[in-house]
Amino acid sequence: MKEESIKLIKATLDNWRIGKNYTFQQKNISVGKSPIVEGEYILKFDNTLHGFICKGKEIQISITSKPFHTTKLSNSPLSENVNSDKLRLEKILKEFDEEFDSKVNEKLTECDDIVYTSDPLFF
Repeated sequence: MKEESIKLIKATLDNWRIGKNYTFQQKNISVGKSPIVEGEYILKFDNTLHGFICKGKEIQISITSKPFHTTKLSNSPLSENVNSDKLRLEKILKEFDEEFDSKVNEKLTECDDIVYTSDPLFF
C-alpha cells in the first residue's frame, strides 16, 4: 500500500509541476522528513513568475504554500485509504494555484501602464 501511495503522490506532483498558466512560471517542491512521524514527509510548494514588465521594472510574484504532511508513508499510516494523501494533495495544490493566479491578476492590475513581457522573441 505504501508503494501505491508513493506512486499516486508522485503522479500528482508531476501533473502539478507541468500545469502552468504562464510561460515564465516556475513551480518548485521542497521535501523534508517529518520531525513528528517517522517515515512521513513534509512538502512545501513555491509558485514564482518572472518576465512581466511595468514602467521598466519587472513585476516579481512569488508565493509559498503551507506545509503538506503526508500520512500514508509510515509503517503506521493514519488512514487505510490509499488515495488519502493524493486527494488532499490535489485539493491543496488546486487552491494554491488559484491563490497564485489571484496574486498574478492583482499585481498585473496594479500596473497603470502597459504590461509587457521581457521575452526577446517578441521584443
